[in-house]
Amino acid sequence: MLQQVGLDVIKLNREQFAFLTVGNLKSGEYRKLTTKEGIIYEGTFANDNFDGIGKLYLKEGMYYDGDFKNGEKDGHGEIYDKDNNIILEGQFLKDQLNGSYKFFKEDEYLIGEYK
Repeated sequence: MLQQVGLDVIKLNREQFAFLTVGNLKSGEYRKLTTKEGIIYEGTFANDNFDGIGKLYLKEGMYYDGDFKNGEKDGHGEIYDKDNNIILEGQFLKDQLNGSYKFFKEDEYLIGEYK
């Protein structure tokens, strides 16, 4: 079920952004970066990585809005579809869903725990 939400799709390889991050991003700096494939990151950085609060947009229209640490989803985050409807809200650790979550479908939601 969670794979249908697109969690695997949202996991990115940092090298996709390597041509844009050339060692000159300041910690805490807010930037908007776009890959050749049309993936967009808007948010703060630390040590040339996504770090802090940010949004990661995919060319398909889905996006992740939440916490990042060392270039990965880490902390509280939400995943939205292309129509801006929330699909999933939960806790992430090292780019993986970890802990409690809510899975939304139409007017209902499922609460669970993922480890």
